[in-house]
Amino acid sequence: MGKVIGMDIGGTNLRVGYVDESGNVLYHKVVPSRTITEGGDAVRDLIGFLKGYVEECGEAPEAMAIGIPAVICDDEKTVFQAPNLKDPSGKMLLDKTNLADPIAEAFGVPVWIVRDTYCLLYADRERLGLQNEKIIAAGYIGTCYGGGVMIDGKILFGKGGLAMDFGHFTLHPDGKLCRCGKKGCLEAYASGIALQDLREEYFPDTEIGDMFTKHRDDPILKQFVRDCALPMSILGTILSPDVYLLGGGVVEMNDFPMEDLLEAIKDQAGHGAVDAGMRFVISPKDSSKGVFGAGIYAREHLARG
Repeated sequence: MGKVIGMDIGGTNLRVGYVDESGNVLYHKVVPSRTITEGGDAVRDLIGFLKGYVEECGEAPEAMAIGIPAVICDDEKTVFQAPNLKDPSGKMLLDKTNLADPIAEAFGVPVWIVRDTYCLLYADRERLGLQNEKIIAAGYIGTCYGGGVMIDGKILFGKGGLAMDFGHFTLHPDGKLCRCGKKGCLEAYASGIALQDLREEYFPDTEIGDMFTKHRDDPILKQFVRDCALPMSILGTILSPDVYLLGGGVVEMNDFPMEDLLEAIKDQAGHGAVDAGMRFVISPKDSSKGVFGAGIYAREHLARG
């Protein structure tokens, strides 16, 4: 089996690389996500970027898997909604869009579209030695708030592939307007986007990277951390997983109060989940993790034939 391309399109950066049979990430490249969002036609611009990348690397891939910060339909081709991938006018670019088929046609290889956090979960399961854990609940707090659940090595996709839309349950009815168009979504209160909003409103003289260094004991950031704990508390109460996996750019920030987050998860979870024991594992910082996970995803699909 040859090399596959894994891509991780985040709310801020796009990462791509070839993944070989040994799990090595080769030709890793990082560009701003606006590379494909500012031209008005994200599908066309993504294909153009990939063509340039493949030509630069000088090697045709055997398949591709592309992680998107979006809800993905169970055909593994169609983006249901990607509220954080917008053009400069604020228009969502990929809603109800079959992204896989045009790319597959352009390159003549199989292409799968997958939620970006599932790629992270695949990567962490492999690299952290969690293959034998029955239930893994993962939460990744980055530009958006995403995650996933894996049971017996299989992602819980739900009906239509639309499960685990972490950031978009209603935390505060009639609350802040979320980028998805709803009011009061968790992501409007607990995400990198929400943290930036708090900085602009309450701490305008503080660089975003210094927020926890300078203000971690402020009640506003303490509430932010408690809000970040809610999805994992809910999953713990419902599923009582073997492992709670936590990662993302927010928790990787300087002086992020990780212990406060873990205590908040315990405090807000049901008694049964807490009594069963809560094993927390922190996802290591690695900019190629989503690329690696997408590569695993592609290889698993190729192996199924």
